[in-house]
Amino acid sequence: MSKPGLLNTGPMMQLINDGVAKHFTVYGLHESPDREALFAKAGAEISALCTGSHTGVKTDAAMLHRLPNLKIIGNFGVGYDTIDIAEAKRRGIIITNTPEVLTEEVADTAIGLLLGTIREFYEAEQWLREGRWSRDGDYPLTAGSLRDR
Repeated sequence: MSKPGLLNTGPMMQLINDGVAKHFTVYGLHESPDREALFAKAGAEISALCTGSHTGVKTDAAMLHRLPNLKIIGNFGVGYDTIDIAEAKRRGIIITNTPEVLTEEVADTAIGLLLGTIREFYEAEQWLREGRWSRDGDYPLTAGSLRDR
């Protein structure tokens, strides 16, 4: 029995590539010089789709129409704003995502932005890059601190 088809809309981590290749015949949309030819050749045998906003591909109604036997969309990302949810729902296609996969990274970024803003790191860097340090002296001290806040 042949393996079902899976469409990758863009590059994925090698761990993912290896995992899906064990269970599916994988088609890489990003590797195809002629996407329409790929859909014409394999569209009917594709039952799964791996995507994510990082691929830059919209999984819209037009794409879903080219995949008449699609059963599941695995979205590698917290949301699924690149997927036509209404059309997928109408067709009974299951959609998965990876909630909370970036929770710590978002928290780290928020702390970094908070520190950068309150301590004026970005302004101080601009002062340095403009050569003002050697011309105008040290960047003025800031009163910004997270202490007691």
